Amino acid sequence: MKGILKKLGVVLLLLAGLYIYDINSERNYKADMIYSRLTDEEKRPHYYLEQDISYRKRFFHSGYEIYFKIKNMSKYSTYKNLKYKVYYYSKTDVLIGTEIINIYEYIKPNKKIRKSEYTTKKIKNVDRLSISLVKTETTQ
Repeated sequence: MKGILKKLGVVLLLLAGLYIYDINSERNYKADMIYSRLTDEEKRPHYYLEQDISYRKRFFHSGYEIYFKIKNMSKYSTYKNLKYKVYYYSKTDVLIGTEIINIYEYIKPNKKIRKSEYTTKKIKNVDRLSISLVKTETTQ
C-alpha cells in the first residue's frame, strides 16, 4: 500500500510540474508574440498607418493645401511626429522641387486624425504633387 501511495505521489508531483511548465511556456510564447508585433510596428509604420492624402492649389495664396486623414491600424504602438516629403512634378514628369511637412500629433492605436497643412515653397510650373511618409516616431 505504501508503495502505491509513493508512486501516486510521484506521479502527482510530476503532473503538477508539467502543468506549471506548460503555463510558463505559454506565457513566454505570448510575450514573444507581443514583442515581435511591437518591433514590426516600429520598423514598418507604413504598413500600420492607413493614409488618405489629398491636396488643392490655394486660390489667393501661393502653394498648396494638403489634407491628411491618417488612421493608426496597429495594436500596440502610438505614432507621433510624422514627417512627409512633398515632391513637385512638371507636366513632363520631371521632379522640380521637394519640401518637408511635419505633423506633430499623437496617433494612438485604432484612432484617426485629420489635419491640413500648407506648403510654403513657391515653385512654378507644378502639374502634380506626390506625398510620402519619410519618418515617424513610435511610443508604446
